[in-house]
Amino acid sequence: MKKTLFFLAVLVVAGNITLSGLDKEEIAQKIQHIPDYEPVPGDVYTLTLGLGGLINGGEVKTIQIPLQQDYTMEVPFLGTINARGRTFQDLRKAVLQGIKNRVSLQYVDFTLTVPAVFDLVVYGAVQTPGKTTAYSLMTLYEALGAAGGPREEASLRHVQLERKGTVTSYDLLAFLAFGDETQNPRLKPGDKIHVPVAEQGVKIQGAVLNPGSFELVEGDTLATMLSFAGGVLPTASPDVMVLRLDEGGQYRTLTTSLDEADRFVLQNGDIISISSRLEQAGSVVVEGAFFGTSAEKPEARAIPETPVRVSIPYHEGMSVLEVLKLVGGPTPYAAAEKARIIRKDGSSLVLPHLSALWETGDTGMDVPLKPGDYFVVPMKPLKVFVGGNVNSPGSFPFAAGYTVGEYLALAHGLDPKTGSPDALYFVSADGTATKVDLTTVVEEPGTVIYAGNNAWKYATDTMADVSVVVGFFNTLVNFGINVLNLIERF
Repeated sequence: MKKTLFFLAVLVVAGNITLSGLDKEEIAQKIQHIPDYEPVPGDVYTLTLGLGGLINGGEVKTIQIPLQQDYTMEVPFLGTINARGRTFQDLRKAVLQGIKNRVSLQYVDFTLTVPAVFDLVVYGAVQTPGKTTAYSLMTLYEALGAAGGPREEASLRHVQLERKGTVTSYDLLAFLAFGDETQNPRLKPGDKIHVPVAEQGVKIQGAVLNPGSFELVEGDTLATMLSFAGGVLPTASPDVMVLRLDEGGQYRTLTTSLDEADRFVLQNGDIISISSRLEQAGSVVVEGAFFGTSAEKPEARAIPETPVRVSIPYHEGMSVLEVLKLVGGPTPYAAAEKARIIRKDGSSLVLPHLSALWETGDTGMDVPLKPGDYFVVPMKPLKVFVGGNVNSPGSFPFAAGYTVGEYLALAHGLDPKTGSPDALYFVSADGTATKVDLTTVVEEPGTVIYAGNNAWKYATDTMADVSVVVGFFNTLVNFGINVLNLIERF
């Protein structure tokens, strides 16, 4: 997910913005530009008093004033001041004006120099869930970075902040993409942050600034998603093609235009393709799980882990088999049975026998191509799903040669109270479970690893009670199919 990974990197960088990285002068300057900042117990403020003639050697005195747990502070000349419910700017104005009304001074200033430091709980789909150190100038965006950043399956559009029993949902993608500060609140002691798993997503490809995968919120339009993708390129065609799954699990092709983008409502799993005018004239666009280089070249070829996109000039008599040879054929990661050709008029042709065509070279199974065809071979989700009695269930990148034990480590290990290394299983979509151990190699992307609990040591290897596993599969893997697979097919 190219775009998601970009935002993850931004958030991890944000995690490096710590209190130790800010000096007192920077803090004093920063606070001047936060008009709604409310003082937090533990803040330390500095009162600076210029006594006598500063030019003639007058004394400058600084006094450190901490804000107590009851929101009170002791200010020279003014006594006890209650800061509860006041902004810093309001408090500063009251202190400065109050002292000036009581004492003749050449100079007086009042600013925040040491923000309060407190523990913050961040849990859910983050790299390092648990307590993290926060400070009173820290924002929601920075807190996720301090927790190692969100995981790839995390929802950035429904980040939940719990404060005094009230839960508010924030859209961090709106902050990152559009600078919407209302979606990036400052944090306070006692806050809890929950990062849920994304439930819906779309894929945008073609002539946009930042093609990739994006989380979808109910009611989002094509225009909204194109904005998240940075907008269309100057070479973009005004016509837009949308692949959408129907209830039977088959794709159907919808057509719309950029002029209709603000009225075209997207659905979970939509794949949006913005073609380029440069590709349209006399070419065939090939995209998906291909090697990218000719199969006739003798050198060893690496298997691409991201989709390959190639525009090939069309000639009379061009066919699918010819194009496959030019791009090296489908890779082992190809969902070849879902290959299809999408015509310029929006119609599509499914190619269920693509693997056989490639393996046999049987021209009787070949299919002629036309100018403007879009030939796509979806890519399997390069993920391994880990769930059950582990500390951080979720999906993890597939790596050839990794064992069950290594994927459990990525999920932060078995739950020490309920997990058991003697109750590990591969689970298929129909609930069939195969018992494995920590040394079993995960051979295929899309594998589901389920860690049973201690009581499962005594279950039969056939797992008569598969309801728990099937339930896990339906929740976790359906997410993987609906969000990861559908939006990373190309």
